[in-house]
Amino acid sequence: MLTVRKGTTVDYPLIKQFIEQSEAVYDKDSVFVLVENEEGEILSVIGVLKCEQAGFLRSFVFSPGFPVDKLPLFFERVLVAVKELDCCSIFLASNKKQTISFFELFGFEEISLDCIPEQLKLSTVFSATSQMDDVFYMWKTI
Repeated sequence: MLTVRKGTTVDYPLIKQFIEQSEAVYDKDSVFVLVENEEGEILSVIGVLKCEQAGFLRSFVFSPGFPVDKLPLFFERVLVAVKELDCCSIFLASNKKQTISFFELFGFEEISLDCIPEQLKLSTVFSATSQMDDVFYMWKTI
């Protein structure tokens, strides 16, 4: 059985280690939603950085043992976490074009960099992500 939950401060050292193994960037100011197995082993993490009324999805990290068929359920839980943060909209940046249709299933739309809120552009996490090759941006209202 898998458990989907928000990470707590107790989890953060393990979350940090899990994220850094994938060469993604850990940000202590993010809220993390994770999937773990019966043994408490982390199988997946998605981070949410809140900037005023906007959220930014980041650090999508999955272990090889993550069951792909559980991804929609996991992502729904991430969106619930975003609502709980009182965000009005959620943004993401990626360079994996094959993920566009997945995000569109959840109501995300592609946008240009100009549509990203300034306070989000100023965050170090967003700055690092926007430096990727072939990056695209998506958003949805919550």
